[in-house]
Amino acid sequence: MTGMLAVYRRHTASCPHAGQGRAWLKCKCPLWADGILDGREMRRSLKTRNLQRAYADAERLEGGKVNPAKPIADVLKEWLATMAERAPETRKKYKRVAALLGDFCRARGVTVADQIGIEDIDAYPRWRECAAITLRKELETIKAIMAWAMERGW
Repeated sequence: MTGMLAVYRRHTASCPHAGQGRAWLKCKCPLWADGILDGREMRRSLKTRNLQRAYADAERLEGGKVNPAKPIADVLKEWLATMAERAPETRKKYKRVAALLGDFCRARGVTVADQIGIEDIDAYPRWRECAAITLRKELETIKAIMAWAMERGW
C-alpha cells in the first residue's frame, strides 16, 4: 500500500518567509517530503531546492511513473506543433520566442526541460536586451511554454 507524500519547504532560521508555514513554497529553503509510504510514516529531506525535481523525487518514492526529462529542443518543437491552428502572425511570434528561448538555454548550458529553474528565467531579461513591453510579452510566452511542458511532466 502506497500513500501520498506532501512536498514542503523546511524554512531556515534566516528565511524571511519562515512565519508563512511549511506550505509556503516561494523561497529557496530545502524541500522535504512528509506522509505515509508503504503503511509507515515518513519524513525525509529530498536533498534539493528545485520544486519540480522535488515533486518528481516524491513521485519516484511513491513508486509512480515519472516521465523522463525531455530535451528543450524537442519541447519547443512539440509546443510549436500544437500552435499550428493559430493565426499566422501568432505562430510567427511563437516561433521567434521559441527560437530565442532555445538560444538562451544553449547559452546557459540547459539541455533538458527540467533543468530550467527560476534563476534561469530571472536571468533572461539580462540576456535579452530589448524594450520592456517586448520583454514582458516574451516572458508571458515563455511562461506558457513552461506550463505546457510541466503539465506533461517534462
